[in-house]
Formats: sequence, structure tokens, C-alpha cells
Amino acid sequence: MFHTILVLRFSLAISLLLVTVPSTPAHAAQKGPEARLLERTLKLLPEPPSVPVRLIDPDLTPDPDALRRLDAFLVREANGKIRQVIYLNRRAAIVENALAGKDVDVAILAAVIRHEMEHLRGAGEREAR
Repeated sequence: MFHTILVLRFSLAISLLLVTVPSTPAHAAQKGPEARLLERTLKLLPEPPSVPVRLIDPDLTPDPDALRRLDAFLVREANGKIRQVIYLNRRAAIVENALAGKDVDVAILAAVIRHEMEHLRGAGEREAR
């Protein structure tokens, strides 16, 4: 599975269960491999995301089975608006492979983030591809 997108409805509690990965270089040097990976990945994009990109562990969410099937996703709030955050499944093969450090896997992860950026701009699945 290359990439699956699903806009999920979760309670605000999901915000408390995140593994937050700052995307600024100053933080990346102080943080672990996930922060360094995110910094490396974002450098491949033609423009940086205007929203945070966060890694989330599916096992720490209210519906882990739903998230395990996804590489990345957006969350629709109860009021119908899309939360301005791109979430990456920390346990997805794409993320695990990119953490191993191969350039091609980091590039694939960058493409996934770009795809989510397009959804945030209003693109449907076909346009985001």
C-alpha cells in the first residue's frame, strides 16, 4: 500500500495522544530520529507545509485499527472543519522505511506529506495525486 487517505472524526482527546515532532532545524538537532527524519523529508518539498506535521502512534488512539491501515491522514473536527495538522502513522511501513534512512523512502514520505498538503488546500483524492 503506497498511500491511503482518510479524513477521520476523533474527539479532541486525540490531540493529547500525539507524538509531536517539531519541524524546525533547531529542534531536530535536540530530538530523536523522528525529528531528524521529518526535517530531512520536509527539505524535499517544493514549499514547506504551512501546518504542523506530526507522527502519531496508532496504539495510543481511540481507534488503533482504523489508523493502522493509514500512512497519513487528516482529522475532521466535530464542527466539520479539517484540523490544520498533517498526521503520519508512526507505525506505517512508509515511515519505518524512511527511518531506516534510504533516500527513496524519504522521498516517498515527502510525496505522502505533499499529498496531504493538497487535501488541505481543498483537492480531492484524484487532484491530490
